[in-house]
Amino acid sequence: FMMKKLYLIILFTMIALFGSYNTSSAEWIEVELYAYTLDSSPSGLTATGEVPYVGGVAANFLPLGTRVMINGNWYVVNDICGVDGAIDIYMDSLADCYAFGVQRGMVYVDR
Repeated sequence: FMMKKLYLIILFTMIALFGSYNTSSAEWIEVELYAYTLDSSPSGLTATGEVPYVGGVAANFLPLGTRVMINGNWYVVNDICGVDGAIDIYMDSLADCYAFGVQRGMVYVDR
């Protein structure tokens, strides 16, 4: 217990003296959220050349490979979408997409 406490004191002292890690590029943004599936994606491949998968999203305003958190789940931007400023979440079925609908939500962008 004492070693752990000492370690934390040293860690916090170093952060205070030398600054914390850089999180200035990470941010929360509010965007329109849509859903898509293979049923609605005619090419069958993402912009990165992968088969779409749950955990992948499409966005025009974020670079491919960007990690985003939506509703507590992490996703990777691996495709582009047809709606500027929106994020399109890949889902397993058209029924899931209809159930999701269109939402407006806060998204954490890990740049």
